[in-house]
Amino acid sequence: MKLKTSLLALAATGAFVGTSYSQTVIDITGSTAGRSAVHSQILALLSGETLAWNGGSNAAGATRVIYKGTYLGNPVIVRTFWSGSAAGVRDISNAPQLAASYFDKTTDTSAGTTAAGVNITSPTLAAASAETVSEIGFSDVFQSSTAFTTNSLVQEDAVGVIPFKFFKNEGASAGLTNMTPGAFRFLYGSLGEAPLSLFTGNAANTSLVFATGRDEFSGTRITTAAETGAGVFAALNQYTGTVTGNVATLTYVANGGFSSGSGVSTLLGGTYAGGDIVGYLGASDWATAVTNGAVEMSFNGVTLGSNSDLIRNGAYTFWGYLHQSSMTLTGDTATFYDDLKTNLLAAPGTGLILLSTMNVERAADGSPISPL
Repeated sequence: MKLKTSLLALAATGAFVGTSYSQTVIDITGSTAGRSAVHSQILALLSGETLAWNGGSNAAGATRVIYKGTYLGNPVIVRTFWSGSAAGVRDISNAPQLAASYFDKTTDTSAGTTAAGVNITSPTLAAASAETVSEIGFSDVFQSSTAFTTNSLVQEDAVGVIPFKFFKNEGASAGLTNMTPGAFRFLYGSLGEAPLSLFTGNAANTSLVFATGRDEFSGTRITTAAETGAGVFAALNQYTGTVTGNVATLTYVANGGFSSGSGVSTLLGGTYAGGDIVGYLGASDWATAVTNGAVEMSFNGVTLGSNSDLIRNGAYTFWGYLHQSSMTLTGDTATFYDDLKTNLLAAPGTGLILLSTMNVERAADGSPISPL
């Protein structure tokens, strides 16, 4: 890790009136699953902060946020760019200089003096430089489940448990209630469609069920493929699409998919005259999906609902760990990593489960669950 430094000028009424100082810049990337919790804990660690955001309905769910404040009495800029779990592992372990990902550090955040921040719809994004190498990453999956294993992460700490669910779209067939590993592998392995009878056991149900889901950088997708036995590197056949006037339109994208869970939850909120649609979502997207009209399905005959004890005790197996990771860190950035981890272990965020309350564990994504 490098200590990013810059000389920032303070100006008043257009004139240079300030002094310069060394400032730490900490860049955070990866999975969207824990971003609202990370947002809350960044605010808790900073003092006198101002912030701006872009891409999303609020700062807690934004694609990008820039925070300016003090940490341990020193000036600091924290920037987040949520790109997906696998992309986050890549950008931490391989340390590329990212272009057009993070806010430019000169972004004016003075209007964002509350946790809501200020929405900048057309931000200036930082050019690639030594300063745009990410320090802290978040992932729904182990590094070993990604294609980016050449450089081993120095730190890979589980900070919470993420539950996942399958959903069907609004207005879907009443008999479409359960997803099994076998049904998933057939549906997502055969052009992204299968007869409804595969799920109901009734040969008369000849209408089609269509698969939707995430792109290859998504930890949600990797976890789903692992849990269903398809394999973390499986090619999945999926549809994306749009919803207009509550009616869904599907587009076959082969091994492609949505870049965020919001796309899946939106599509599942539409009705579809051509059949039914099913998709998988992490906990951070459930509420939106249900509000849009999606309906939860059971997995292997177990319906999670709001009963987290089914996960804690091993009855419901569709879950993974939220990992916080880094390469070698020094100075305030290393301390910030530790403080952020400590805070997330105590409060991992809405929908996530405290590690300290788990009675079971697993050694890898999709691996057997065993008692602690």
